[in-house]
Amino acid sequence: MTPPVFDAVQAVLFIPFAAAALLVLLPGYRLTARINVLASLLTLLAALAILVGGEPRSGAYLLIDDLNIVFIVLNTFVGFTTSVFSASYIAHELETGRLTPTYLRFYHAMYQALMFAMNLALVANNIGLMWVAIELATLTTVLLKMGLRNVWLRGPAPLHADVRRVVGPAFTLRFVPAREDM
Repeated sequence: MTPPVFDAVQAVLFIPFAAAALLVLLPGYRLTARINVLASLLTLLAALAILVGGEPRSGAYLLIDDLNIVFIVLNTFVGFTTSVFSASYIAHELETGRLTPTYLRFYHAMYQALMFAMNLALVANNIGLMWVAIELATLTTVLLKMGLRNVWLRGPAPLHADVRRVVGPAFTLRFVPAREDM
């Protein structure tokens, strides 16, 4: 039996990885935003090919089962819809001057690196590989968050009088002045 020409599992991993490498090199917000959305769409289509095509073969480093397939499709769907939303949202941030074009290129590359890391963590059959993928996802999230400098909380209070940890209600507010994360 000859191996398939198109391996959807490899595509789910390779597309975000290659897109991240490409997006680091390309200047221009509009082009990188479109490539980010396109890469996310292609990754979603590859995930849907896994879902429709049946259970692919697993190997020493990658494990694909029915549960993995559901989470891969869910992850890539959320990744695609977020990339579409972020393209217009980030354009607004650029127009208001809160973000720079250099940071936007970094943002799109880190977005695809995060998608690669999350997909790799979902299909890893090796605990070491899974650990590296989870750490990579954590690091890319931290690097994405570094551009948000004016984040604040309102009204946190101690849970108990003798406890130093604080809790408070979480709100999503849009267009609040000086909030880069909104």
